[in-house]
Amino acid sequence: MIETIMNEINNETASLCLMNESLKKHTTYRIGGPADLMIFPKSKQDLIKVIEIINENKIQLTILGSGSNVLVSDSGIRGAVISLKNSLKQVEVDDNILYAECGTMLGKIVKNAVKNNLIGLENLNGVPGTLGGALIMNAGAWGGEISENLIHVEVINSKSEIKKIEKKDLNFS
Repeated sequence: MIETIMNEINNETASLCLMNESLKKHTTYRIGGPADLMIFPKSKQDLIKVIEIINENKIQLTILGSGSNVLVSDSGIRGAVISLKNSLKQVEVDDNILYAECGTMLGKIVKNAVKNNLIGLENLNGVPGTLGGALIMNAGAWGGEISENLIHVEVINSKSEIKKIEKKDLNFS
């Protein structure tokens, strides 16, 4: 079944798919067993299509950013793992608002904010990981948290739809 899903993803997207990929190659702690299927989408459109295929085939899905501060069991992860460490890295500043995709490393976001005279993200300088992981855990340091500077997020839901969620509707903890 995994090979069939991999072939479908390879035929319908530009994503890289690997079977039985060791996750220790993809975590900063260098530990973890294999993922049944490891997928590296090249674009947002690829990510949407990959999620559709995974959902149609009813297999477990795990999302992995840069793999920082993640502990993976030596038995690995069953189902599909989507890694965003090499995609979804776009950062833009428009009218004093910074837009960044979830695969962007926090350091790059902080540098772009400083370059554009935007304040509020300085406390994230040196925090490892991607924006997606930082949002999930409400990353912060030096008395500040990423949620303090958030306006909204766009997510791809389980139906492969892009939805906007306002900060007030998110439950940070």
